[in-house]
Amino acid sequence: MISGTTASLEEVYGLSSTSLGFTVAIALIGTIVGSITASRPADRFGRRPALVITAALYLVSAIGSALAPTWVLFLIARFVGGIGVGAASVVSPMFTAEISPAEHRRRLVALVQFNIVLGILLAFASNYVLAQVFSDNVAWRWMFGVEAVPAAAFLLLLGTVRETPRWLLEEGRTDAARDILHTLGLPLRDGVADLAIAFMSFQDVDDLHGAVRGAAAWLGRSRAPAVLHLGAVPPASARARPRRVRSGCFDRCGAMGRGAP
Repeated sequence: MISGTTASLEEVYGLSSTSLGFTVAIALIGTIVGSITASRPADRFGRRPALVITAALYLVSAIGSALAPTWVLFLIARFVGGIGVGAASVVSPMFTAEISPAEHRRRLVALVQFNIVLGILLAFASNYVLAQVFSDNVAWRWMFGVEAVPAAAFLLLLGTVRETPRWLLEEGRTDAARDILHTLGLPLRDGVADLAIAFMSFQDVDDLHGAVRGAAAWLGRSRAPAVLHLGAVPPASARARPRRVRSGCFDRCGAMGRGAP
């Protein structure tokens, strides 16, 4: 959005070339901060709450940028929006990868990247239309304010979204993970929850987190239903130390192919 507002920003806030460059760059600085820090709250509170926070940051940034009476407040609003963009670049692909079936995962994750480019194109188009409709002294505020529309839609639509089964499993909420797998229309016997539970039959694994790690390790060595890829890379230690499994646990979870080592 800012590409169509630089001349107005220079005039309204009395910016020098250096100040204008910093005004443009402050959102990118926020993006760096957001991308570095987003994974921790996403792991601690869940993917969906992290996306809700991201949408809220978008909304606050859009309204704040449009109404900012001073340059400092405008910078703060831009920085907040940058944090949201950086967080979304991490959490959105993570959420998509963890909740989508494996056969659709690549195209859905790619769709996230496509939407970023599409959004940039729509921003240019929006700037052009608003520049034709409003006078120069207020058009720039509308260019930022219109961002609130997709931000509010994003926030509202997140009310229809469920948490990812993988995160629920890591938190020990197996029943909730099963319910979401049913909601997604996946057969329960092919669900990630069953595979993780089956891995609790490992003689040296007695907790769900260890079961998920064991499931990820086994998936790297044997064929299994495509939906069971947990969105995680098995740790080297898990690959180096294969465990023996009690007979029949893979049959119970619907795994196919050659037996686990």
